[in-house]
Amino acid sequence: MSYSFLLRFGGTDFSRFRATASGLCFPVSAPAISRGCLLFTVLLLMVFLVPGRALAAELKQQGGNPVEQLQQQSERHLLKRLQHWCRSVGLQPLKTRVEVKLPSGVSRLPRCEQAPDVETVSDSAALWGQISLRAECHSPQWQLVLRAQVEVEANLPVLRSAKRRGDVITKADTVWQWQTLSASDRGLVTRETQLLGKQVVRRIRAGTPIKLKQLESADWVTAGQQVVIEAKSPGFVARMQGQALENGSEGEAIRVKNLSSGKVITAYPIAPGVVETRF
Repeated sequence: MSYSFLLRFGGTDFSRFRATASGLCFPVSAPAISRGCLLFTVLLLMVFLVPGRALAAELKQQGGNPVEQLQQQSERHLLKRLQHWCRSVGLQPLKTRVEVKLPSGVSRLPRCEQAPDVETVSDSAALWGQISLRAECHSPQWQLVLRAQVEVEANLPVLRSAKRRGDVITKADTVWQWQTLSASDRGLVTRETQLLGKQVVRRIRAGTPIKLKQLESADWVTAGQQVVIEAKSPGFVARMQGQALENGSEGEAIRVKNLSSGKVITAYPIAPGVVETRF
């Protein structure tokens, strides 16, 4: 059974205290009711007899001076950006550490009546590393620029061993590891499916975050290779021999020569060494 108490001071919602008691969810009986009432009374006494210093400290923390306000709003803004990125790329929660660096003289600013607005100076700013922020208070009016250092660890798919240009990545090549990200780590591979079957464009070291630009779709046929051409219609499939005149990855339109007729047609790789015509 849970009890919630909302304390009000001067008409303002101050704090919500919640206490949970276990072992009270039994069929109702007089002794059980007595025990429940006794526990309820004790909880009330605990809440209302909280030392005055603790209450004053929490009030101060909620109200906040400019230093506290800027630290709290900056951390909230930066963590919100990271949470949005996590959801968009399908990652699990990150390990993060945020350090807000305030300019000198902030403590002399008047307290902002409402929490100041904080945003990154640039929309294209990195999510981690050294980040510049702009803070604005509307009443009383003041603005300033501050910096934050954001450290992030993410659980990412990486390679067990280094791969060179032209190598094709298989499931046996990958492993999940926690990686500390640097400011240059952008456009990262965050799902194993983004790796499997891909061809390496630039050398990738083992156990390091992988960038999408280091990969491309692997060629399923290469120029000069003999391929199988499939022509399909409802209830009918015809196969003939052909020769690829271009390299092609999955679904990419390439020129193929039909070895039976000598005609050059457009076909689309659907598997390694197999292309299909589309009408």
